[in-house]
Amino acid sequence: MPTRQPTKQYRNAESALGDPPVQATVYGVWLTGIAIGVVLMIFLAGFTIFKNDRATPAALSSADRNSLAQTPDELRLQYVKEGSTLFNNQGCAGCHQGGGYQAGGQGPQLNRSANALDFSYVQHLVRWGYNPMPAYSKEQLSDQDLYKITAYLQFIHRNPPEAVPK
Repeated sequence: MPTRQPTKQYRNAESALGDPPVQATVYGVWLTGIAIGVVLMIFLAGFTIFKNDRATPAALSSADRNSLAQTPDELRLQYVKEGSTLFNNQGCAGCHQGGGYQAGGQGPQLNRSANALDFSYVQHLVRWGYNPMPAYSKEQLSDQDLYKITAYLQFIHRNPPEAVPK
């Protein structure tokens, strides 16, 4: 009967990889992969921040586009007021009833929707549509107007209907 060879047990990664040149090659490949990933993320981030060789609207140019904290209070309230008007005039209120405060239409109740707080999500949904949400082109609704509507959605998420500026 043949004798069974004992199985090698490794104490750490260095001993499992074998010789130092093999270890260096494995670590080199690993670090190269990480470096390529970082460069790719930086490259793609440039396309997210800049569109058509111009920066996104001034209040959106910060890294945190989900927050209006960088916008002065008067300008923020002006955006909310204009966003409310746009929301009602663009047909949003037909599906998102009561200025977004009520359910019962075809769309969700936006003052309770966490998705309504995410500018990127709202922009994608408005531009591409999703059944039954119609798509709105930049000719129908500019990026600045879309930002104002998003400012309004963020406002109604945190405030009662009577707080909306008139």
